[in-house]
Amino acid sequence: MNGYIDAHMHVVSSGSFIDNPKEPPIPDGPEDVIAAMDAHGIEIGVIVPIRPQDNRFILQCQRRYSQRFMGCAMVHPYNKNSVLQLRKLIEKGLHGLKLHPITQQFSDRDFEHLSPLIKEAGKLGVHVQIHCTPMFGYSTLEGVLRLAYEHPETNIILLHAALHRYLDLFPLSRAFHSGYLSNLYVDMSGTITAFYNSPLWESFRWVMKQIGPKHLVFGSDFPAADIGKTIKGIHALGFSPKEENLIMRQNMIKILKRKL
Repeated sequence: MNGYIDAHMHVVSSGSFIDNPKEPPIPDGPEDVIAAMDAHGIEIGVIVPIRPQDNRFILQCQRRYSQRFMGCAMVHPYNKNSVLQLRKLIEKGLHGLKLHPITQQFSDRDFEHLSPLIKEAGKLGVHVQIHCTPMFGYSTLEGVLRLAYEHPETNIILLHAALHRYLDLFPLSRAFHSGYLSNLYVDMSGTITAFYNSPLWESFRWVMKQIGPKHLVFGSDFPAADIGKTIKGIHALGFSPKEENLIMRQNMIKILKRKL
């Protein structure tokens, strides 16, 4: 099977994901996620924790479905043992680090606490995913960009294409062409489904085209966002089949350092 690689999925131990308290929970056990993957041609799902206490469950899912899941760890940068925690989780078999400034309540500009983690991830040969929907002073685009610039040895995925600040990603096209930030990738999950068929679509599509297929990755944020709509949006960006293959598969093979 040479299917897609979804860079950003969630699976929860309760088996039910609550996105909106006013709506019924979404089935989100490991078998539910795999069923959704099969329905959309996804070969591998990178599963990321919602909370640091979910690390053990993520490991269990990865071990049980080792051909379908690759898990990421989550640690809090303010924990004095965060670097050691990350190292142990990677040694147990996880494949990356997920940071969420808003839910974990830290600033992505707190370089004193974040830089050791980002540096350690690079030493361990794993990537870092950073949630980026700028709001509340925790999540900023500038913080993620600086971390990527200061740690070229670590692959970093900027999640959600910075949401309403996607236009500020445009300068990346010049940086990439000039040889800077070769370690930075942009995941469009949630944002591409929000803007598809909206008045902002052509603007968003243009910016993603300027970033280019070598620095974009397919992530769905399932079940918080719809996989089918995400794939439809990526198809509508207007890349060639070869370029789309980079986005949907090859870039993540490179990031995960996996032979498929």
